[in-house]
Amino acid sequence: MADGFQREFDEAEGLEKAIYALAIAVDNCAYRIKYLGNGNAATQMGAIEAFSVVIKESFERLADSVEAVSMAIPDKE
Repeated sequence: MADGFQREFDEAEGLEKAIYALAIAVDNCAYRIKYLGNGNAATQMGAIEAFSVVIKESFERLADSVEAVSMAIPDKE
């Protein structure tokens, strides 16, 4: 694809080159943005949603650990 793109790009002039390059860039962005969704995975969650679930679970475990440590420290009163 790169060779074909370069050949077509070299044949274009001025404004046509810029418009063509923008179109390719938008197409590449759209392709990559797809993977912020579910990327055709078996899950209904996308990458951002799945990441947020992992972060939430990690913070819950961290909070449980901090609570357990604080319960193990005797009160000085």
